[in-house]
Amino acid sequence: MKKHFKLLTVFALMLITVGACKKDKTEEPVVETNCLVTTIIPTYNSKSGNLQATYNSNNKLIKLAGSSSDGDPVLYDITYNANNIYGVETNGSNKHLIVYNQDAQGRVIDIVDAGTVVAVLKYNSDGYISEISYGGNPLSDVAKLTYANGNLIKADILDYNKNLSEDIKFEYSTEDVITSVNLADPLFLNSGLGLVDAFIPNGVFGKVSKNQVKKITKSTYQGIIKYYTTDTFIYNKDSNGKIIDVAQNNLIQSQDGVKPLITLDNTNFSWGIKYNCK
Repeated sequence: MKKHFKLLTVFALMLITVGACKKDKTEEPVVETNCLVTTIIPTYNSKSGNLQATYNSNNKLIKLAGSSSDGDPVLYDITYNANNIYGVETNGSNKHLIVYNQDAQGRVIDIVDAGTVVAVLKYNSDGYISEISYGGNPLSDVAKLTYANGNLIKADILDYNKNLSEDIKFEYSTEDVITSVNLADPLFLNSGLGLVDAFIPNGVFGKVSKNQVKKITKSTYQGIIKYYTTDTFIYNKDSNGKIIDVAQNNLIQSQDGVKPLITLDNTNFSWGIKYNCK
């Protein structure tokens, strides 16, 4: 579970968006253009970490450093190039590079990990991600995404035989995403697809969901056994409407045929968020 939480910290909280990150011909939710996330405090099992964000002169995120809730060191660096973005994770003397190649509109079209393409992304005519191929070399799985009213509502995961292996449903509140931290992107959430194993700012994956996600339900099918993962989110805001704390409950259950559901895990996480506003 510690590993699971560490991945959630990376996937969910590295989605730090500032106005300067916007690219032409893509759209994002409204963000506080005068505020930058400076500190993220992940908490799990009464233990807390501390992550500090660094930006360049254009207010683009270039580094996140500190420690996770279990005390593990965290160091991620990001470099913006003409046609791609480099995300580098440093672990001791080892560096892990992931390359995000972009199209002419600045949208990520494939992800390369250690020289191997690990994901290929397609976009629909409205600018949303419509399909992602991933799952090994060669790419064997396909995620087909469905949207309604400006929000991602479903992802169907097909295996190499084109059989449905997972389906993920997303539910939203009526509140618009007006915060620098966006938890709705399926690429990053471990309770979603969890494809990206390094951090990268939001805003380079085309349009994203306009409302705040409140619940994600993932069903995984393995013969007659089904696994259900349910994540629920609660947001606390300051007087200006900025999210200052995110609480998440992660419930994992299984069912063998028609037998009763069995709870395998029920865990709570939280993240405190601090800003520098000008």
